[in-house]
Amino acid sequence: MKTSHLLIVNTQIYKLLFLKNTDSKMKKNRIIKTLKLYGFVEVSELTHYINSIEEDYIGYWDAKFVCDRLCYCLERHGSEGDFFIPLKSLISELNSSILIDKFSVR
Repeated sequence: MKTSHLLIVNTQIYKLLFLKNTDSKMKKNRIIKTLKLYGFVEVSELTHYINSIEEDYIGYWDAKFVCDRLCYCLERHGSEGDFFIPLKSLISELNSSILIDKFSVR
């Protein structure tokens, strides 16, 4: 095998082993943008929590925690009307991200 081919293969192996797959993860700023639409205490706490995460994307356990807290917020404050549509969409996206991340091969 030529040296250039080895370099390409080694680079691909490195990416598979050491770089995090962000395809299924949500960006922090995407979540915070939606959360800013709401003034609930739970949402404010989640915003601070998400900002404390060092990475640009939230991982499985963080997404699960955020999703659970948002569901609690909806239960507590009601979920009827168009006002809550962006929050429900965010919960749905987080659930999808959680499922994809949970069953993805590492």
